[in-house]
Amino acid sequence: MGTERVQFIHCADLHIGTNRNNNIDRKQDFSDSFLDLAGYAIKNKVNFIVISGDFFDKKQIDPDSLQGAMSALRLLREEKIDVLVIEGNHDASIYTDENSWLSFLSKNNYLKLLQTKFVNGEPILEEWDEGARKGSYVDYGHTRIFGVGYLGASTKKKIELIEPKIVKNKFNIMLLHASVNAMLHLDLGGVKKEDLSILKNKVDYLALGHIHQKQEMDGWIFNPGSLENWRFEESAHPHGFFHVTLESGKVKEIIFKESKKRSVYLWKIDISGCRDCNAIYKKVLDYSEKNKPLVADEKPVIIINLFGKVDFSTIQIDNEFIKKEINTRFKPLICEIKDGSNVLMQDGKVVILPNKSEIEREEIEKMIELYPEYRKNKSKFTDLILAFKAKALLDFKEEDLIDLIKNNLEELK
Repeated sequence: MGTERVQFIHCADLHIGTNRNNNIDRKQDFSDSFLDLAGYAIKNKVNFIVISGDFFDKKQIDPDSLQGAMSALRLLREEKIDVLVIEGNHDASIYTDENSWLSFLSKNNYLKLLQTKFVNGEPILEEWDEGARKGSYVDYGHTRIFGVGYLGASTKKKIELIEPKIVKNKFNIMLLHASVNAMLHLDLGGVKKEDLSILKNKVDYLALGHIHQKQEMDGWIFNPGSLENWRFEESAHPHGFFHVTLESGKVKEIIFKESKKRSVYLWKIDISGCRDCNAIYKKVLDYSEKNKPLVADEKPVIIINLFGKVDFSTIQIDNEFIKKEINTRFKPLICEIKDGSNVLMQDGKVVILPNKSEIEREEIEKMIELYPEYRKNKSKFTDLILAFKAKALLDFKEEDLIDLIKNNLEELK
């Protein structure tokens, strides 16, 4: 190894084009967060940026979002800072492997889309071809960056096939769009930490994306989380990017930097004991004054979660009155009220209801009980059914759903 000094930024899950709240300012937040990161990269004179998937929020994006992305990428190109990207599950092409928006940006020299193709089941690792504008890996002196991308439910198996193809004569960075361990839950594209251990002798820095919160494991596995809060509830976790410095082919420093985000306030207010709606209004407004947004937080997002037990139907609560009061006092960009008090009146008594997910799981388990041969793995079959449903609703590729079923059924045999 030489004595060269290399600096790079690792980010993921930009989700440019997100418009979950049908709010133009909120959509702009995602473009702004990437523009802010580009400014940081230029100021700190990094050599390159790696983005571990979900650059865009959807396979089809609007012109303004595309233009916003191109503006930031153009600034980076002018400063000769390369942007190396893999496709995540959100921004993969719809009909072919060639025509995603990331492929378009790559062919037009805004970034480099790294892809590892599989031919007859075998991975093909090819060096980046500047003329053809495609390849699996790029070399920067004694540093090599591999792009693997999103492998869905077949992540574990495909990693096992890729590992023997990796040559270890440089500082190897691998970009992979997958979740790990505690963050796995019912997530498609997830792997266990031990499944990744096969890469440890070949990969020095595993750059993950997919899960929207910061994660570090064993000094070589890193997930920075999304730059912005894709869901408001994610604001409870740190989000940002890693600024990595290599020297003489080894890690000298890894700094986590919080990204620029719109402020989100998650207010959880216990309304237990309130005798009527007026008591609830007073409790909410008193809470808001004690926990008011900072003056510097221009147009924050305020989410009000009501929970607890009351002896009347919470349908009577005038949410619009609460929103009007909050809007007058704090001028938030968005104010949402969620009623989680979860009560049902029966003969004048309060009965606490199970939540929707609990009811759904219970009903599925009841159906599985009808088949004696499946009872032993009732819990695992239920997890599989819920995972399939969740991912089918999110418009995942058909082959990924098939992989999910196949892989799990093998474990349940």
